Amino acid sequence: EDPQDVQAAQPRPAEFGFEDLRKAFCVFREGLFDNPDVQVRVGPVVGKVTDTSAVVLIEVETPCDLVLNIARVSAGRGQGRAATGPWPLVLSGNSAEASSGDAGGWDFEPPLAARGLESMSFLASGSLSVCHSVEPRRPYTFVFEGLVPDTAYVVLLSNVRQEDLARCVARFRTLPEVVDSLRLLIVSGHRPPLRALGAANPWQRLHKLAQKGPEVSVSLHLGSCVDFMPAADEAAKQL
Repeated sequence: EDPQDVQAAQPRPAEFGFEDLRKAFCVFREGLFDNPDVQVRVGPVVGKVTDTSAVVLIEVETPCDLVLNIARVSAGRGQGRAATGPWPLVLSGNSAEASSGDAGGWDFEPPLAARGLESMSFLASGSLSVCHSVEPRRPYTFVFEGLVPDTAYVVLLSNVRQEDLARCVARFRTLPEVVDSLRLLIVSGHRPPLRALGAANPWQRLHKLAQKGPEVSVSLHLGSCVDFMPAADEAAKQL
């Protein structure tokens, strides 16, 4: 046999669980670290995403050296891409058959927005950290380049207070190199009921829609999120 035709087996990249993200030299060099003096005001908000790049907006209450991390989600078994068309079927075992090692019924591969972070695995290869010195109450954009096409990422913060480190998390998937289909979610002018101002949140509803059905490729924000003119008219009537 020609030695040139024999290829050495490539070792599988090490995968890390969600709890490992905080540890240094696992997925990120410095891990995830908190700062009790820095509160997040807005974000992280994922903006334009291409096949190899993403823009993320963030705003804080305190000047600091803010670190944005994006963790590459492993595409191992159960971590694959949910299709933009009909849902792919994933074979899973029921409790009785799983114990005997036999595969049982069919289940659906959930979209990225519906997957729990604790159930994900992450790769150090392709994960990035970017640090910027930021001023308070000013929006800043972080640009990530050199990403892997058609790959899921999770956005995490460092050097912010503990509750924001755990709460302020975003997700996105880069586009494939060749786009043959898209599923869109769109939000536009929104007017919550007069007596429920602050309770009706179009973004929460949008997130719930993204958790159902095939995976969403792009979310579009058209015009204003809140239609101020009717709200101003209602406010004037109350004076």
